[in-house]
Amino acid sequence: LAILILVVLFVINNRRKLKKAYDIVNQQKEEISEILEELKSTNLKLETSNLKLADTNLKLEDANQELEAFSYSVSHDLRAPVRRIEGLCEMLGEDYEKLLDDAGRDLLSRITGSTVLMNTLIEDMLKLSRITRQSVSKAPCDISEMAKKICEDIKQNYPEKDVNCR
Repeated sequence: LAILILVVLFVINNRRKLKKAYDIVNQQKEEISEILEELKSTNLKLETSNLKLADTNLKLEDANQELEAFSYSVSHDLRAPVRRIEGLCEMLGEDYEKLLDDAGRDLLSRITGSTVLMNTLIEDMLKLSRITRQSVSKAPCDISEMAKKICEDIKQNYPEKDVNCR
């Protein structure tokens, strides 16, 4: 009888431990299910976000291509009028130089200088449109030296102004 009671107590004790283990397993199973649902939701959000990013990237690429085409077109379209102005200034200088006073010659010289600058800007726009089609490569540069050159250019282009760079 004592052995039977010990066996029954042992079985009851093991059943309690088994029930506790079963409850813990069920609780962990519920937690895992919740985590899986959160993971599925997060994955769905990420997929939606990735689709939006891909769509945005395509729109940006299209906009960049349109911008490149526009700058290329504008650059080419601006060349002819600037060349015409440059040619007219040259003819004016050759044919009427003796009739112009110093102020007139100075204005003509400024106009000619501006057409040269405009041609340079147009060429730079064309270079930029070509460069944007290439991959970007990194290289070290001296920003202080660049700033000095820009300051010098500003001082030369605007001698009547008191330009100070810091």
